[in-house]
Amino acid sequence: MIDYYQVLGVSRTASITEIKSAYRKLARKRHPDVNRGSEKAAREFALLSLAYHTLIDPQERAFHDQQLDKPQSAASILHSDNPHAQRAREMQARWDRVVNQILENDRRDSVARQRAVFTTVSLFLSTFFVAMIKPPLRPSLIITEQSVENALRVLLAVGGSTNAIIHLTAIAGRVGVAVSLERLNALSDETPILVDLKPTGQHYMSDLFVAGGIGAVLRELKPMLHLDCMTVTGETLGERLSHEPGWVDREVVRPLSDPYQKNGGLVALFGSLAPAGAILKRSAADPRLFEREARAVVFSSLDDLAARIDAPDLDVNADDFLVLQNAGPKSGYAMPEAGYLPIPAKLARAGVKDMVRISDARMSGTAYGTVVLHVSPEAAAGGPLALVRSGDRIRLSVSGRRIDLLLSEAELARRRAAHRPVPVSAERGYARLYMQSVLQAEMGCDFDFLRKA
Repeated sequence: MIDYYQVLGVSRTASITEIKSAYRKLARKRHPDVNRGSEKAAREFALLSLAYHTLIDPQERAFHDQQLDKPQSAASILHSDNPHAQRAREMQARWDRVVNQILENDRRDSVARQRAVFTTVSLFLSTFFVAMIKPPLRPSLIITEQSVENALRVLLAVGGSTNAIIHLTAIAGRVGVAVSLERLNALSDETPILVDLKPTGQHYMSDLFVAGGIGAVLRELKPMLHLDCMTVTGETLGERLSHEPGWVDREVVRPLSDPYQKNGGLVALFGSLAPAGAILKRSAADPRLFEREARAVVFSSLDDLAARIDAPDLDVNADDFLVLQNAGPKSGYAMPEAGYLPIPAKLARAGVKDMVRISDARMSGTAYGTVVLHVSPEAAAGGPLALVRSGDRIRLSVSGRRIDLLLSEAELARRRAAHRPVPVSAERGYARLYMQSVLQAEMGCDFDFLRKA
């Protein structure tokens, strides 16, 4: 059994960084000889590549260490049923064919030709050993229930955008991982906000980068994260975070023990107005509006909103809830970032800065306000949002995770029977495919046929 630690000249406790450094140093020394056509250098270079890719892969390294600790011969290991041994047998057979080609070329080709062959072989071997020893990283190996939960925690800790919930849900759905809004609430209640970024804080994203970046945030969240998740680098999250952390600006990234806010930036609401859920970015909202019952002022579409929001005779006051219908995924607008409804002009002139606003639309991550978004089912799909009329009473309770339309079941049934959805023309092509297949916000607004069952 070849000791790959000896090949690279490192100890068995060497870190990933030390292994990479040793490999680069030794590989550089052999490159000139490989290019000159040295068979010995080509073999050594191939062995270095094999050692390197074995020791930086956690599973391969564990298997290798296990074999080093066992008094087995190389032959018995090579002929075992272990899948690692099977790959080794395949590599040995491939290497034998390559060596035979080299020896044949030695007998009949010129020196120049031999150099070209050795150069090609060395490049082939390094690529081949990577493919054989290190399993290819695929999205399905990286996107797991645990890694999605890690992503949600980071999103909550940085006070991130409501849009990220839709994106993460869609991405996770492609590999069959569900993102539960109830689970989001549980995570939000125990994940503090550690970063002071706009629109709710003082700093910009570029400040976070200079202050230590997402690495600094991840290291603070380390006790809450699933550290065994694989990352795109081929290392687990725990291995990535074990590297030297570097400097962190505590004015931008707070320690877990001293957060900016004790709870995460996003919360999901449920109730008779949003049976399948809605999202509020509470870190960007006014807490004084979190527990309210108020009159609804309804706009039936974006066109209706644009036509009436600044009208002098609009019947509205600062305590009302502004409600926008038909701006969700199946509306003719396809869920634009229109949920940040403007304050009516006459109230803005009076100094009103925030109001409760409710819609089935999205909102930019740079927007601020007490804005309830992604109401589902949406109005265009016949959800309760479509049944709201101006003058109805709506109750919002962030502490209770509720948003309710205060109508009797009999009145809701009467309105539902009389409701006629706004027709959306989509007779052919992509528009028809979209209207037939797009899912609601809590499913990531993805196409139904792209989700893994």
